[in-house]
Amino acid sequence: MVVVLVAIGVMLLPPGHKKVHPPNDDPWVLVSYDPDNPYGTYLGNGFISTRIMGDGVGSQTKTMPDGTIKTEPLPCYMAGLYDDEKLILIPTWSDLRFYDGKKQFVIDRNADYKQTLDMRTGILTTEATWRAGRKTLTGKIEVIVSRAQPNVGLVRATLTPNFDGRVLAETLIQSSPPNIDVYAHGAPHAVRPPSGYREPYVFLGRTKSSKVDIHLALMHARSKGWSVTRKGDLRGYSESRSVESGEAFDVASVALVDVRNPRALAQAVKAMDVEGLIAAHKAAWAKLWEKDTKIDGPKKDQQALHSCMFYLLQSVREGSQWSIPPMGLSNNTFSGHVFWDADTWMFPALILQHPELARSIVDYRYYTLKGAMENAKASGYAGAEYAWESGMTGREDTPPGLVYRHERHINGDVALAQWQYYLATGDLAWLKSRGLPVIRATADYWVSRVTKNANTGLYEIKRVIPPDENADLVDNSAYTNAIAAMNLRIADRAARLCGARPNPKWTEIAGKIGANMKGIMTELNQPEKRTAAPVVIDNLIEPAQAVLTEYLFLSKKAVSAVTPRP
Repeated sequence: MVVVLVAIGVMLLPPGHKKVHPPNDDPWVLVSYDPDNPYGTYLGNGFISTRIMGDGVGSQTKTMPDGTIKTEPLPCYMAGLYDDEKLILIPTWSDLRFYDGKKQFVIDRNADYKQTLDMRTGILTTEATWRAGRKTLTGKIEVIVSRAQPNVGLVRATLTPNFDGRVLAETLIQSSPPNIDVYAHGAPHAVRPPSGYREPYVFLGRTKSSKVDIHLALMHARSKGWSVTRKGDLRGYSESRSVESGEAFDVASVALVDVRNPRALAQAVKAMDVEGLIAAHKAAWAKLWEKDTKIDGPKKDQQALHSCMFYLLQSVREGSQWSIPPMGLSNNTFSGHVFWDADTWMFPALILQHPELARSIVDYRYYTLKGAMENAKASGYAGAEYAWESGMTGREDTPPGLVYRHERHINGDVALAQWQYYLATGDLAWLKSRGLPVIRATADYWVSRVTKNANTGLYEIKRVIPPDENADLVDNSAYTNAIAAMNLRIADRAARLCGARPNPKWTEIAGKIGANMKGIMTELNQPEKRTAAPVVIDNLIEPAQAVLTEYLFLSKKAVSAVTPRP
C-alpha cells in the first residue's frame, strides 16, 4: 500500500465563491476564505493532535433542517494510544464555545471570513464574526499544538462585542471516547494550578483493553473580568463576564494531555504565561525550519513543498517510540496503523535534515520486534515477520480476508531504513543495540521463507503481494525479491561492523534470488525500446514497481558502504 502523507489541511478556494480574494503566493501561508471548507486543518506535534474546521475551534456547528444548531466535537489523537491494536480518540481538548446566556455564537457566513495557517510558526488563526441573533463577536481565534511542550495545546480568542451584556465561554469535554473507561473527573484539590491559571479540570481514564492511562487537564488562564460558572455535572470549564460594545476581551484555554500522574500535567506549563507558551512554540518551529529545502520555480510549488514537510513534521517528534501512520495523527484511517509508508516514503524525507525525528521511525521497529517475531512463528517461519498493519505491539492486525498481509516486502523496507539511519548518523552504538537485532531478524525470516528451484538453482519467494495492491498473489515479485536480497546483504554487512558472526546463508541466498532486473532496467533506461507491449513484471504491467526496484538498484552501493555520512 502506498499512501504518501498528504497535506490534508491544504485549504483550497472552491470555484464559484461569491467574493474575489487576492491570490496567495506566500510560500509559508495557507489561506481559506470559506467557513464551509470541507478539508479542515490538522495541527499536531508528534504527540497530540487536533482537527480544526471552519469554526476555528475543535468543534463543528451545523444548522439543522428545523433551524436548530447542533455542535459536535472534532477528533483529537495521541501518538501510541492504541486499544485492541487500533488508534483511538482522546477527549477533545480544543473546543471553545461562546454564548449570550441563551444562544450560541456561530460563524456569520455573510460577514468577512479568513482562516490562515502560518506554517513557519504552526499557528492557525481564524478571523470572523460569530453571531447569536443580533449580537455579534468579531475578532480572531488562534490554535496551537505546542512544538516546545509535547503535551500542551492552546486555544486563545480575542473578540469584540457589538452589545452590552454578558458572555459565557465554555471549554468542555462533551463525551468520553468509547474505548476509554473514565475513573475520575473534576477538579481535585491535589492538583494545584501554575501561577496565572485557574484550578484545572482533570479527566482521568484508562483504555479498555491495553490498560493505558490517559490524563487530561483543562485550565483557563486568569483574565480580568471572568468568573467561573458551574452547571451541574459539567465536564470542563464555564466562565462568564460582562462586556461592553466595542471593548475587546480575551480568553485562553490550555490543555495538557499525558499518560503520567495528573500532578505532572499542571507543572508542565510551569510559570509560563500564555505569551510564554506561544513564544516557546514559535521558537521550536523556527529551529525546525533552520533546515529547509528551497526550490527554483513558482512560489506555489515552494508553498506545496513547505505544506508537505509541515504536515510531516507535525506527525513526529524527537524521543518518541512511535512511528507515523499514513495520515499522521489527523485521523485514525486504517486504524492508525503503521505501514511501509513510514520506512520507505516518510523516513527518507526526514533522515538527512532531521535525524533526531527520523529515529522514532526506526526505533518503533525495534520496540515492536517481539510482535514481529511472534508473527513469523505463527506463520511457520524464523526471525521476524513485520506486520503489514502494525499498531501497539507489532502483531499483525490487517483485517481478516485481505491479501495485503502477504505484502512481505515490508520486511526488507524495514531493514533498509535501519541501515540508512546508521549510514546517515554513523551511530554504531545504536546499530549494535537496536538496528542489528531488527536487521538480523528480518534476514533470518528470508532464509526460512525462500525455496530453491531445483532446475535453475535460484532461490524463489512465492505467493506474495507486490507493491501494486491490485495484483493478486504472485511468485517472485521483482521488488520483493530485490529488497529481500538487499536485506540479506545489509545483515551481513551490519553484523561484521558490529563484530557479530553473520549467517553464511545470508550472502549465499542474496546472490541467487532471481528477479526480472534486465527487463526492468531496459524499460527504465531505454524508453525508446519500449513497444506496444510494455515490459511485464509479476505477470502485469507495473511501471511503478519498476521505479521502486530502480531505487533499490541505485541504492545498492550503500549496502557495502564502510564509512557512514560524516
